[in-house]
Amino acid sequence: MDNLQEIICLLNKDEEREIRQFINRQKAKKNRKDLELFDILLNNKPLKTSIIVQKLYKKDGTKEKQAYHALRKRLLDHLREFIVVKQMDQDTSIDSKLMGQISLVRYLFDKNNGRLAWKYLRKAEKLAAETDQFYCSMVFIPCNFNMLTWMMQMNWIK
Repeated sequence: MDNLQEIICLLNKDEEREIRQFINRQKAKKNRKDLELFDILLNNKPLKTSIIVQKLYKKDGTKEKQAYHALRKRLLDHLREFIVVKQMDQDTSIDSKLMGQISLVRYLFDKNNGRLAWKYLRKAEKLAAETDQFYCSMVFIPCNFNMLTWMMQMNWIK
């Protein structure tokens, strides 16, 4: 059993249903190869690459093998994103809340919205201080570097 199949086999029935919805969230199509691959790997039987390629593409050429490996990568990306989102939803800890706020701050700075970024950074720093999350300063350092870069781009500092 390969790593991708091993991850898929760890999913329970509800998670299997949720990952299908997650994959279809952007473009719902009837014949999605990534979902076909998901179903093939879900059967718990280790299969040779050539057999999987044949099932997916009805051929076993070089182009099909390249497409298969790209498909595996896309499916693994979907699984990784799904697991991250699910873990974030289930994690109610202060750590998770702080990381979410830091992500928002970074996003706002990347989008050149310093006013909101500063506001949420102050809130995150206040929450970290109130809850003695001192290790969060390691997160604030790169965030502050991004802020300084942004301030220099806005010609606020030279």
